[in-house]
Amino acid sequence: MDMTYSVRHIHLLWCIKRNMKLDNQELHTLLNDKGIYHLYHANTVSTTSTFIKEGGLLSRGAVEAKGLYQTPQSSDSIDKLFNVWDDVFLDTVDLHKYFNRQNYYGPVVFKISTDFLLKENSEIWVTKDNPINWNQNMTDSQKYFCSVEELKQ
Repeated sequence: MDMTYSVRHIHLLWCIKRNMKLDNQELHTLLNDKGIYHLYHANTVSTTSTFIKEGGLLSRGAVEAKGLYQTPQSSDSIDKLFNVWDDVFLDTVDLHKYFNRQNYYGPVVFKISTDFLLKENSEIWVTKDNPINWNQNMTDSQKYFCSVEELKQ
């Protein structure tokens, strides 16, 4: 798999609730071996203002739970349905540049060093496709890579 493109939106998920966690060290090594040193999160100016006031990226669920403002997205109901509402999505490429157009999630891009994988105890999940393309019959192993080894293939 060529990790330098993300047509199928390989999203990295910051999760705290699942049991198919990837090894952060191995994932960092794989990304860096592929020349991926940064991950990206795009959002609207309004939602970004909320992040700045709160001191960092928040899941859509966390913003809602705190009663803060965020721009509605067409994927909100799907994110709730598939239990990714409380996750933060990161892309392996800047989709603005990759598609040479405005990112549908918003014009502001956060560029985050992959080194956070070495310092954080976050649970990282990598989706095989954007959740907007999932269906209710899919298993977790159909939605997510189960290991860094599987991700390498």
